Amino acid sequence: MLQTINPNKALWEKGDFTRIASSMRGSGDAVVNSVGVGRGMKVLDLGCGDGTTALPEARLGADVLGVDIAANLVEAARQRAAAEGLSNCRFEEGDASNLERLAEAEAAIHETPIEKVHLHEVGALDSIIDIVGAGTSLSVIGLPARVNVTGAEGANDSLVINGLGF
Repeated sequence: MLQTINPNKALWEKGDFTRIASSMRGSGDAVVNSVGVGRGMKVLDLGCGDGTTALPEARLGADVLGVDIAANLVEAARQRAAAEGLSNCRFEEGDASNLERLAEAEAAIHETPIEKVHLHEVGALDSIIDIVGAGTSLSVIGLPARVNVTGAEGANDSLVINGLGF
C-alpha cells in the first residue's frame, strides 16, 4: 500500500522552526496575557508548534493540550514543558484539519451510526476558517476573543487557537 505524505506535515517538519520560534517567545506571552487565560481553564492550542503560547498558558495555571501536525515540534514542546516542570500541559501530534472525530462525537451523542451523520463541514478546512475568522473579527472590533464555557460541574473552559481564545 502506497502511503501518501501530508504536505503540511512535511513542510513543518522540514525546517528548524524551534529556532525561529525562539525569537517569538515574547509575543507568545503577550498574546496569552491579552486573552485572559487563567488558572483552572482548559485550553486547546491548535498549531501549538514548540509551545510558544501553550507554555505561557500553562504557567498561568491553565490545563493545556497542545496539538501540532509536526512530530519534531511536538517533541520540542514536550521537552520545553519538562524543562520548566510544567505538569499541566501535554502535547500530541495531530492534524487540526482532520475533523473525523467531530463526526464520531456527533454520532455518539445522537446514538446513530457515523455513516448517517451529515455534517457538511467535517473534514473541510472551512470549519477552521470559520472559528479563526470569528475570533479574529471579535478581536478587531475590540471584544475579547475568548469565550468561557461553564460546564456541568462549573468548570471554566476556553479554547485558544494560535493565540486567539475561544
